[in-house]
Amino acid sequence: MKNATKPVFSRWYPKGVLDSLIPPLLKPLLLYAGSMTHHMESICHSVKIDAHIEHHGFACRDERQLLDLPYRQMVWVREITMVCDGEPWLFGRTVIPQKTLVGYWKRLTRLRSIPLGAVLFRDPNIVRGEYEIAQLDKHHFLYNKSRRYLENDKDYLWARRSQFYLDENPLLLSEVFLPAMIKRIMK
Repeated sequence: MKNATKPVFSRWYPKGVLDSLIPPLLKPLLLYAGSMTHHMESICHSVKIDAHIEHHGFACRDERQLLDLPYRQMVWVREITMVCDGEPWLFGRTVIPQKTLVGYWKRLTRLRSIPLGAVLFRDPNIVRGEYEIAQLDKHHFLYNKSRRYLENDKDYLWARRSQFYLDENPLLLSEVFLPAMIKRIMK
């Protein structure tokens, strides 16, 4: 990126490219390497996972590109809201290619209110890829899926995504940091 102070909104950048734009108090959260649920449990009195979608569906274009999936290939899609002390803090979307959902990993289709991190961070054989960071604007589908949690439209929402590899097969986890979380972290 030529000028780090003027990002292209809704484009994913490797960790480090947007560093000068990330508010200092938010940076540790955006770059946190462990389980986000575990981290939130250290901040909140109660953490709850509300699963909205858990079904076969399609990945969006940038998810397909990252996961190297052909157009219209079915994937497992899970969309959740992580709620901290009664407020929505994080919108999460997981996309799992069919080739990943074999054997032991079929259980990822039955998580419901169980945090994904409860499965991923227990297994030492799972490898997490590098983070990508974005400032999502109203033109990005993840911003629009998060819109129901906004009191009014924001210019952008911070988000991160990374791939996890299960026996060398990927899944993609995208996390959108909602205003209630940012407000509390920035205090």
